[in-house]
Amino acid sequence: MRQKRREFLRAVGSLAALGPSGRAVARTRAITLSAAVTEPEGQDRLPPEWYKKKIKQVQGEMEKRRLDGLVLLDAHNVIYTTGYFHISTERPLGVLIPKSGDPALFIPELEVDQVKLWWVKDYESYFDYPGPVNRVRWIFERVARRGPANRRIGIETPGVMRRAMHFADFAVQAGRDFITLNGRVTEDQILKATADALADKMSRELRSVVGVTIDAPFGGLVPFGKRSAFPHAVASKDRLSRGDALILSLGAQVGGYNVECERSFSVGKPSEYARRLFDAMLAAHDEGALGLKDGAVAEDVDRRALDQIRKAGFEQFLRHRTGHGIGLEGHESPWIAEGDKTVLREGMTFSCEPGVYDPQFGGFRHSETVVVRKDRGEILNRYPTRLEDMLIEI
Repeated sequence: MRQKRREFLRAVGSLAALGPSGRAVARTRAITLSAAVTEPEGQDRLPPEWYKKKIKQVQGEMEKRRLDGLVLLDAHNVIYTTGYFHISTERPLGVLIPKSGDPALFIPELEVDQVKLWWVKDYESYFDYPGPVNRVRWIFERVARRGPANRRIGIETPGVMRRAMHFADFAVQAGRDFITLNGRVTEDQILKATADALADKMSRELRSVVGVTIDAPFGGLVPFGKRSAFPHAVASKDRLSRGDALILSLGAQVGGYNVECERSFSVGKPSEYARRLFDAMLAAHDEGALGLKDGAVAEDVDRRALDQIRKAGFEQFLRHRTGHGIGLEGHESPWIAEGDKTVLREGMTFSCEPGVYDPQFGGFRHSETVVVRKDRGEILNRYPTRLEDMLIEI
Protein backbone atom coordinates (compact mmCIF):
# COMPACT_ATOMS: atom_id res chain seq x y z
CA MET A 1 0.00 0.00 0.00
CA ARG A 2 0.95 3.63 -0.18
CA GLN A 3 4.26 4.27 1.55
CA LYS A 4 3.05 7.57 2.94
CA ARG A 5 0.31 5.75 4.78
CA ARG A 6 2.75 3.12 5.98
CA GLU A 7 5.00 5.77 7.40
CA PHE A 8 2.57 8.34 8.72
CA LEU A 9 3.44 7.31 12.26
CA ARG A 10 6.92 8.57 11.56
CA ALA A 11 5.54 11.78 10.08
CA VAL A 12 3.43 12.33 13.18
CA GLY A 13 6.68 13.18 14.89
CA SER A 14 5.82 14.15 18.41
CA LEU A 15 4.72 11.71 21.05
CA ALA A 16 2.94 12.92 24.16
CA ALA A 17 2.03 11.46 27.49
CA LEU A 18 -1.55 12.66 27.58
CA GLY A 19 -3.13 13.50 30.92
CA PRO A 20 -6.62 14.60 31.81
CA SER A 21 -5.77 18.29 31.12
CA GLY A 22 -4.18 17.85 28.01
CA ARG A 23 -17.62 23.25 -25.49
CA ALA A 24 -16.78 24.68 -29.15
CA VAL A 25 -15.17 21.80 -31.09
CA ALA A 26 -15.40 22.04 -34.88
CA ARG A 27 -14.75 19.29 -37.47
CA THR A 28 -13.10 17.02 -34.94
CA ARG A 29 -12.54 13.45 -36.09
CA ALA A 30 -12.85 10.60 -33.64
CA ILE A 31 -9.77 8.55 -32.80
CA THR A 32 -9.94 4.83 -33.51
CA LEU A 33 -8.60 3.11 -30.42
CA SER A 34 -6.37 0.09 -30.78
CA ALA A 35 -7.94 -1.40 -27.65
CA ALA A 36 -11.61 -1.41 -26.72
CA VAL A 37 -12.47 0.65 -23.67
CA THR A 38 -14.81 -1.51 -21.61
CA GLU A 39 -16.21 -1.08 -18.15
CA PRO A 40 -14.20 -3.22 -15.74
CA GLU A 41 -15.75 -5.34 -13.06
CA GLY A 42 -15.02 -4.44 -9.47
CA GLN A 43 -16.27 -2.71 -6.39
CA ASP A 44 -16.91 1.01 -6.08
CA ARG A 45 -15.28 1.32 -2.68
CA LEU A 46 -13.26 -0.74 -0.24
CA PRO A 47 -15.35 -2.80 2.22
CA PRO A 48 -15.30 -2.43 6.03
CA GLU A 49 -13.16 -5.57 6.34
CA TRP A 50 -10.33 -3.81 4.48
CA TYR A 51 -10.35 -0.93 6.96
CA LYS A 52 -10.51 -3.27 9.94
CA LYS A 53 -7.39 -4.95 8.61
CA LYS A 54 -5.76 -1.56 8.13
CA ILE A 55 -6.48 -0.64 11.76
CA LYS A 56 -4.73 -3.85 12.87
CA GLN A 57 -1.73 -2.96 10.70
CA VAL A 58 -1.56 0.47 12.30
CA GLN A 59 -1.83 -1.11 15.73
CA GLY A 60 1.10 -3.34 14.85
CA GLU A 61 3.19 -0.26 14.08
CA MET A 62 1.99 1.36 17.29
CA GLU A 63 3.19 -1.64 19.28
CA LYS A 64 6.68 -1.26 17.81
CA ARG A 65 6.71 2.32 19.08
CA ARG A 66 5.19 1.41 22.46
CA LEU A 67 2.12 3.56 21.86
CA ASP A 68 -1.08 3.04 23.80
CA GLY A 69 -3.04 5.10 21.31
CA LEU A 70 -2.78 7.24 18.19
CA VAL A 71 -4.83 10.36 17.46
CA LEU A 72 -5.23 11.32 13.80
CA LEU A 73 -6.64 14.70 12.81
CA ASP A 74 -5.78 14.91 9.12
CA ALA A 75 -8.87 14.08 7.03
CA HIS A 76 -6.92 11.91 4.60
CA ASN A 77 -5.51 9.77 7.39
CA VAL A 78 -8.90 9.46 9.10
CA ILE A 79 -10.34 8.25 5.80
CA TYR A 80 -7.41 5.95 5.02
CA THR A 81 -7.56 4.13 8.36
CA THR A 82 -11.30 3.99 9.00
CA GLY A 83 -12.92 4.41 5.59
CA TYR A 84 -15.10 7.16 6.98
CA PHE A 85 -15.47 9.44 3.98
CA HIS A 86 -16.66 12.92 4.81
CA ILE A 87 -16.49 16.47 3.60
CA SER A 88 -13.57 18.08 5.37
CA THR A 89 -14.33 21.60 6.57
CA GLU A 90 -13.09 23.94 9.28
CA ARG A 91 -14.78 21.68 11.82
CA PRO A 92 -12.12 19.55 13.57
CA LEU A 93 -12.65 15.82 13.28
CA GLY A 94 -10.41 13.07 14.60
CA VAL A 95 -10.00 9.38 15.32
CA LEU A 96 -8.42 7.61 18.28
CA ILE A 97 -6.87 4.27 17.43
CA PRO A 98 -6.26 2.29 20.65
CA LYS A 99 -3.52 -0.30 20.92
CA SER A 100 -6.19 -2.98 20.53
CA GLY A 101 -9.84 -3.02 19.52
CA ASP A 102 -11.85 -0.69 17.31
CA PRO A 103 -11.21 3.05 16.83
CA ALA A 104 -13.32 5.91 18.16
CA LEU A 105 -14.35 8.93 16.11
CA PHE A 106 -14.70 12.49 17.45
CA ILE A 107 -16.98 14.43 15.13
CA PRO A 108 -19.22 17.47 14.72
CA GLU A 109 -22.90 16.76 15.26
CA LEU A 110 -23.72 17.13 11.57
CA GLU A 111 -21.73 13.93 10.88
CA VAL A 112 -23.56 11.76 13.42
CA ASP A 113 -26.23 10.21 11.21
CA GLN A 114 -23.71 9.45 8.49
CA VAL A 115 -21.32 7.83 10.96
CA LYS A 116 -24.11 5.52 12.10
CA LEU A 117 -24.16 3.98 8.62
CA TRP A 118 -20.52 2.88 8.83
CA TRP A 119 -18.68 0.17 10.76
CA VAL A 120 -17.10 2.42 13.41
CA LYS A 121 -19.72 2.44 16.18
CA ASP A 122 -17.80 4.29 18.91
CA TYR A 123 -18.07 8.05 18.50
CA GLU A 124 -18.56 11.29 20.42
CA SER A 125 -19.87 14.49 18.89
CA TYR A 126 -19.93 18.22 19.54
CA PHE A 127 -22.63 20.57 18.33
CA ASP A 128 -20.73 22.79 15.92
CA TYR A 129 -17.67 24.94 15.32
CA PRO A 130 -16.31 27.13 16.84
CA GLY A 131 -18.45 26.55 19.95
CA PRO A 132 -17.72 27.55 23.55
CA VAL A 133 -14.38 25.66 23.73
CA ASN A 134 -11.57 24.94 21.28
CA ARG A 135 -12.73 21.87 19.39
CA VAL A 136 -9.28 20.28 19.07
CA ARG A 137 -8.94 20.63 22.84
CA TRP A 138 -12.41 19.09 23.10
CA ILE A 139 -11.16 16.04 21.18
CA PHE A 140 -8.11 15.58 23.38
CA GLU A 141 -10.10 16.00 26.58
CA ARG A 142 -12.24 13.07 25.49
CA VAL A 143 -9.22 11.04 24.53
CA ALA A 144 -7.81 11.70 28.02
CA ARG A 145 -11.01 10.42 29.66
CA ARG A 146 -10.69 7.08 27.91
CA GLY A 147 -7.84 5.69 29.97
CA PRO A 148 -5.18 6.24 32.63
CA ALA A 149 -3.14 9.40 32.66
CA ASN A 150 0.17 7.66 32.06
CA ARG A 151 -0.67 6.38 28.58
CA ARG A 152 1.69 7.07 25.70
CA ILE A 153 -0.28 8.66 22.85
CA GLY A 154 0.94 9.49 19.36
CA ILE A 155 -0.44 12.82 18.21
CA GLU A 156 -0.77 14.00 14.62
CA THR A 157 -0.51 17.75 14.24
CA PRO A 158 -3.52 19.10 12.28
CA GLY A 159 -2.98 21.29 9.24
CA VAL A 160 -4.05 24.93 9.43
CA MET A 161 -6.81 25.13 7.87
CA ARG A 162 -16.25 38.98 -5.28
CA ARG A 163 -16.30 37.35 -8.18
CA ALA A 164 -16.08 33.75 -7.24
CA MET A 165 -19.27 34.17 -5.19
CA HIS A 166 -21.03 35.16 -8.40
CA PHE A 167 -20.33 31.68 -9.75
CA ALA A 168 -21.10 29.96 -6.43
CA ASP A 169 -24.52 31.64 -6.32
CA PHE A 170 -25.12 30.61 -9.92
CA ALA A 171 -24.29 26.98 -9.11
CA VAL A 172 -26.96 26.87 -6.40
CA GLN A 173 -29.55 28.34 -8.75
CA ALA A 174 -28.53 25.90 -11.50
CA GLY A 175 -29.11 22.99 -9.14
CA ARG A 176 -32.50 24.37 -8.14
CA ASP A 177 -33.51 24.90 -11.78
CA PHE A 178 -32.48 21.34 -12.69
CA ILE A 179 -34.62 19.88 -9.91
CA THR A 180 -37.61 22.07 -10.82
CA LEU A 181 -37.37 20.97 -14.45
CA ASN A 182 -36.71 17.26 -13.89
CA GLY A 183 -38.45 16.36 -10.63
CA ARG A 184 -37.38 13.15 -8.86
CA VAL A 185 -33.69 13.17 -9.77
CA THR A 186 -30.78 11.54 -7.95
CA GLU A 187 -28.07 13.34 -6.01
CA ASP A 188 -25.40 12.47 -8.54
CA GLN A 189 -27.61 13.78 -11.36
CA ILE A 190 -27.98 17.09 -9.53
CA LEU A 191 -24.22 17.27 -9.02
CA LYS A 192 -23.42 16.54 -12.64
CA ALA A 193 -26.00 18.97 -14.02
CA THR A 194 -24.79 21.71 -11.69
CA ALA A 195 -21.15 21.11 -12.53
CA ASP A 196 -21.92 21.11 -16.28
CA ALA A 197 -23.84 24.38 -16.02
CA LEU A 198 -21.10 25.98 -13.95
CA ALA A 199 -18.40 24.80 -16.33
CA ASP A 200 -20.31 26.29 -19.30
CA LYS A 201 -20.77 29.60 -17.53
CA MET A 202 -17.16 29.87 -16.36
CA SER A 203 -15.84 28.92 -19.78
CA ARG A 204 -17.90 31.71 -21.35
CA GLU A 205 -17.29 34.42 -18.78
CA LEU A 206 -13.82 33.98 -17.36
CA ARG A 207 -11.11 36.00 -19.04
CA SER A 208 -8.50 33.95 -17.22
CA VAL A 209 -8.80 30.86 -15.04
CA VAL A 210 -5.77 31.64 -12.89
CA GLY A 211 -6.66 31.15 -9.25
CA VAL A 212 -10.00 29.49 -10.01
CA THR A 213 -10.35 25.89 -8.85
CA ILE A 214 -13.41 23.76 -9.41
CA ASP A 215 -13.87 20.04 -9.83
CA ALA A 216 -14.42 18.09 -13.03
CA PRO A 217 -15.70 18.45 -15.67
CA PHE A 218 -14.06 21.87 -15.84
CA GLY A 219 -10.87 20.77 -14.10
CA GLY A 220 -7.81 19.08 -15.56
CA LEU A 221 -4.99 20.24 -17.82
CA VAL A 222 -5.54 20.63 -21.56
CA PRO A 223 -2.60 22.71 -22.90
CA PHE A 224 -1.64 22.81 -26.57
CA GLY A 225 0.89 24.56 -28.80
CA LYS A 226 3.77 26.20 -26.96
CA ARG A 227 1.71 26.16 -23.78
CA SER A 228 2.00 22.36 -23.69
CA ALA A 229 5.60 23.01 -22.60
CA PHE A 230 4.17 24.20 -19.27
CA PRO A 231 3.82 21.00 -17.21
CA HIS A 232 1.06 22.57 -15.09
CA ALA A 233 -0.44 25.02 -17.57
CA VAL A 234 -3.70 26.66 -16.58
CA ALA A 235 -6.36 26.90 -19.28
CA SER A 236 -6.25 29.82 -21.70
CA LYS A 237 -8.35 31.35 -24.45
CA ASP A 238 -5.94 30.20 -27.20
CA ARG A 239 -7.38 28.25 -30.14
CA LEU A 240 -6.09 24.92 -31.36
CA SER A 241 -4.14 24.84 -34.66
CA ARG A 242 -2.77 22.14 -36.95
CA GLY A 243 0.73 21.13 -35.98
CA ASP A 244 0.16 21.74 -32.26
CA ALA A 245 1.22 19.35 -29.58
CA LEU A 246 -1.70 18.69 -27.24
CA ILE A 247 -1.79 17.19 -23.74
CA LEU A 248 -5.03 15.99 -22.17
CA SER A 249 -4.36 15.49 -18.47
CA LEU A 250 -7.41 14.12 -16.69
CA GLY A 251 -8.23 11.76 -13.87
CA ALA A 252 -10.99 10.20 -11.83
CA GLN A 253 -11.76 9.17 -8.26
CA VAL A 254 -13.80 6.16 -7.13
CA GLY A 255 -14.14 5.08 -3.53
CA GLY A 256 -11.90 7.97 -2.57
CA TYR A 257 -8.93 6.71 -4.58
CA ASN A 258 -7.39 8.73 -7.39
CA VAL A 259 -6.05 7.61 -10.76
CA GLU A 260 -4.44 9.53 -13.60
CA CYS A 261 -4.64 9.34 -17.36
CA GLU A 262 -2.63 11.84 -19.38
CA ARG A 263 -2.07 11.51 -23.11
CA SER A 264 -0.13 13.57 -25.63
CA PHE A 265 -1.42 14.11 -29.14
CA SER A 266 -0.34 15.67 -32.39
CA VAL A 267 -2.92 17.83 -34.10
CA GLY A 268 -2.39 16.83 -37.69
CA LYS A 269 0.73 15.12 -39.05
CA PRO A 270 3.69 15.68 -36.71
CA SER A 271 6.95 17.14 -37.94
CA GLU A 272 10.12 15.07 -37.75
CA TYR A 273 11.21 17.14 -34.75
CA ALA A 274 7.87 16.51 -33.00
CA ARG A 275 8.34 12.78 -33.62
CA ARG A 276 11.76 12.85 -31.99
CA LEU A 277 10.39 14.63 -28.93
CA PHE A 278 7.45 12.25 -28.68
CA ASP A 279 9.66 9.17 -29.07
CA ALA A 280 12.00 10.36 -26.31
CA MET A 281 9.04 10.86 -23.97
CA LEU A 282 7.60 7.47 -24.88
CA ALA A 283 10.89 5.68 -24.28
CA ALA A 284 11.10 7.24 -20.83
CA HIS A 285 7.47 6.35 -20.17
CA ASP A 286 8.02 2.71 -21.14
CA GLU A 287 11.23 2.39 -19.11
CA GLY A 288 9.62 3.97 -16.05
CA ALA A 289 6.56 1.70 -16.09
CA LEU A 290 8.72 -1.37 -16.66
CA GLY A 291 10.95 -0.46 -13.72
CA LEU A 292 8.18 -0.17 -11.12
CA LYS A 293 8.78 -3.65 -9.71
CA ASP A 294 9.20 -5.19 -6.30
CA GLY A 295 12.62 -4.46 -4.81
CA ALA A 296 13.46 -1.55 -7.09
CA VAL A 297 14.67 1.70 -5.52
CA ALA A 298 12.53 4.74 -6.33
CA GLU A 299 15.37 7.05 -7.41
CA ASP A 300 16.90 4.33 -9.60
CA VAL A 301 13.63 3.96 -11.53
CA ASP A 302 13.57 7.72 -11.99
CA ARG A 303 17.15 7.88 -13.26
CA ARG A 304 16.73 5.06 -15.77
CA ALA A 305 13.52 6.57 -17.13
CA LEU A 306 14.84 10.11 -17.52
CA ASP A 307 18.08 8.77 -19.03
CA GLN A 308 16.02 7.88 -22.11
CA ILE A 309 15.33 11.58 -22.63
CA ARG A 310 18.94 12.50 -21.92
CA LYS A 311 20.21 9.92 -24.44
CA ALA A 312 17.90 11.41 -27.07
CA GLY A 313 19.64 14.76 -26.62
CA PHE A 314 16.79 16.55 -24.84
CA GLU A 315 18.14 16.83 -21.30
CA GLN A 316 17.64 20.62 -21.41
CA PHE A 317 13.91 19.99 -21.81
CA LEU A 318 13.51 17.98 -18.58
CA ARG A 319 11.33 19.75 -16.02
CA HIS A 320 10.33 17.17 -13.41
CA ARG A 321 10.64 13.68 -11.91
CA THR A 322 9.23 10.46 -13.34
CA GLY A 323 6.32 10.02 -10.95
CA HIS A 324 4.71 10.08 -7.54
CA GLY A 325 2.66 7.91 -5.26
CA ILE A 326 -1.07 8.04 -5.87
CA GLY A 327 -3.98 6.97 -3.69
CA LEU A 328 -6.32 8.96 -1.43
CA GLU A 329 -4.30 12.02 -2.34
CA GLY A 330 -3.44 12.84 -5.92
CA HIS A 331 0.23 13.27 -5.05
CA GLU A 332 1.73 11.18 -2.26
CA SER A 333 5.08 9.80 -1.23
CA PRO A 334 7.09 7.82 -2.14
CA TRP A 335 8.36 9.84 -5.10
CA ILE A 336 9.87 8.32 -8.21
CA ALA A 337 12.51 10.99 -8.06
CA GLU A 338 16.14 11.70 -7.29
CA GLY A 339 16.76 11.52 -3.55
CA ASP A 340 13.96 9.05 -2.70
CA LYS A 341 15.62 5.79 -1.68
CA THR A 342 12.39 3.95 -0.88
CA VAL A 343 12.45 0.27 -1.81
CA LEU A 344 9.29 -0.45 -3.79
CA ARG A 345 6.98 -3.27 -2.72
CA GLU A 346 4.17 -5.08 -4.49
CA GLY A 347 0.87 -3.26 -4.30
CA MET A 348 2.30 0.24 -4.12
CA THR A 349 0.74 2.46 -6.78
CA PHE A 350 2.39 5.31 -8.68
CA SER A 351 1.96 7.69 -11.54
CA CYS A 352 4.51 7.26 -14.32
CA GLU A 353 4.69 10.58 -16.16
CA PRO A 354 8.09 11.61 -17.53
CA GLY A 355 7.80 14.51 -19.95
CA VAL A 356 9.83 16.52 -22.42
CA TYR A 357 9.14 20.25 -22.88
CA ASP A 358 10.58 22.53 -25.56
CA PRO A 359 9.36 26.09 -24.83
CA GLN A 360 9.79 27.01 -28.50
CA PHE A 361 7.55 24.18 -29.68
CA GLY A 362 5.58 22.46 -26.92
CA GLY A 363 5.68 19.35 -24.81
CA PHE A 364 4.68 15.72 -24.64
CA ARG A 365 3.77 13.71 -21.54
CA HIS A 366 1.82 10.52 -20.95
CA SER A 367 0.83 9.60 -17.41
CA GLU A 368 -0.12 6.10 -16.36
CA THR A 369 -1.35 4.73 -13.06
CA VAL A 370 0.95 1.80 -12.35
CA VAL A 371 0.83 -0.89 -9.65
CA VAL A 372 4.14 -2.35 -8.50
CA ARG A 373 4.31 -6.07 -9.31
CA LYS A 374 6.99 -8.75 -8.90
CA ASP A 375 8.74 -8.42 -12.26
CA ARG A 376 7.40 -5.19 -13.77
CA GLY A 377 4.80 -2.51 -13.26
CA GLU A 378 1.18 -3.26 -14.09
CA ILE A 379 -0.33 -0.38 -16.06
CA LEU A 380 -4.00 0.09 -15.13
CA ASN A 381 -4.72 2.46 -18.02
CA ARG A 382 -6.03 1.01 -21.28
CA TYR A 383 -5.86 4.10 -23.47
CA PRO A 384 -3.33 3.82 -26.35
CA THR A 385 0.12 5.39 -26.08
CA ARG A 386 1.81 4.95 -29.49
CA LEU A 387 2.14 7.96 -31.79
CA GLU A 388 0.01 6.43 -34.57
CA ASP A 389 -2.91 6.39 -32.14
CA MET A 390 -2.31 9.93 -30.98
CA LEU A 391 -3.14 11.84 -34.19
CA ILE A 392 -6.12 14.21 -34.25
CA GLU A 393 -7.34 15.86 -37.45
CA ILE A 394 -9.25 19.16 -37.33
